[in-house]
Amino acid sequence: MRLLLAEDERSLSRAIVTILEKNNYTADAVYDGVEALEYLETGNYDAVGIRVICSFFDEVYRVAGWLKERPQIQVLQVKDYLAYPKANGYRSYHIILSILEGQGKGIHAEIQLRTMAIDFWASLEHQMKYKHKVRHEALIQDELKRCADEIASVDLSIQTIRDLLAEDFGGETGDKIEK
Repeated sequence: MRLLLAEDERSLSRAIVTILEKNNYTADAVYDGVEALEYLETGNYDAVGIRVICSFFDEVYRVAGWLKERPQIQVLQVKDYLAYPKANGYRSYHIILSILEGQGKGIHAEIQLRTMAIDFWASLEHQMKYKHKVRHEALIQDELKRCADEIASVDLSIQTIRDLLAEDFGGETGDKIEK
């Protein structure tokens, strides 16, 4: 099986590719979405892993909804770790899908959707996870869990502020708001 991994953190990418290769997979790693699209056009892959980073909590669900509505995509599995976080505090939305038509026909993909804040936490947690010897591991895991809960709270607060601003400005948010 030949896999394409799109991951902008080079050290994490190398660690994942090493694990995949130890399990007899062939894996190519790219470091941004544009490069991933170029590889998809020229390579013959069985599966692809992609992470999408959103600014706000509701955008994660909006992108997930958009993917689910695409007629050329069949959703095989959904894992909603935003609504049901893992015990360690991990929050993300995963969609495993199959591409039914077009250039990527037959390719399976796992799309991870998360907010910028959650991605910041996950990057740090993954660094620890792939290290073999971590001093104070239990303490760090407890702190990561506490931080994950705080980050989720901040994500919801920021979403609420954005929604209130949208009400004041006729539904427009972000760069569209003018003073």
